[in-house]
Amino acid sequence: MTAEDIILTVQQVNQRLPLVRAIVRDVVGLKADVVERQSRLQELRDLHPVSESEQTPWAEEVTAMQDGLAEDELRLIVFESELEDVGGILADARVGLVEFASEIDGRSVVLSWLPGESEVSYWRELSDAITERRPLLQGVADMTVQEFRAET
Repeated sequence: MTAEDIILTVQQVNQRLPLVRAIVRDVVGLKADVVERQSRLQELRDLHPVSESEQTPWAEEVTAMQDGLAEDELRLIVFESELEDVGGILADARVGLVEFASEIDGRSVVLSWLPGESEVSYWRELSDAITERRPLLQGVADMTVQEFRAET
């Protein structure tokens, strides 16, 4: 079963947010570090190109940086898996956007959460871009899916 298979209500997502926040805090910090190191690695490669057979101090540094990046990219995959275990999908690691499969009025949608938001307050259609978040109606957090359908 994947995160997409787990249909959650707003209340269920909000109950998971303390754990989601902790994971996302680690994801965003690590992702920023990985992106910065990838950029430095590319600069190093551009400034000091080396062939596969050539052993230079730069080649050793490049290899060490590649190994460190590979380890951290695996850590990001582990964090992503932890989010999936609680029903979340990491939509954007750079900003920490997490989405949760849900249902509104019989339609499959995703609930959307970003760091800094106290609770899940946005949703989007599956066909919408991840940037097209729409605000949830007030009071939705306490409703079941059936109650929400009756209101909309």
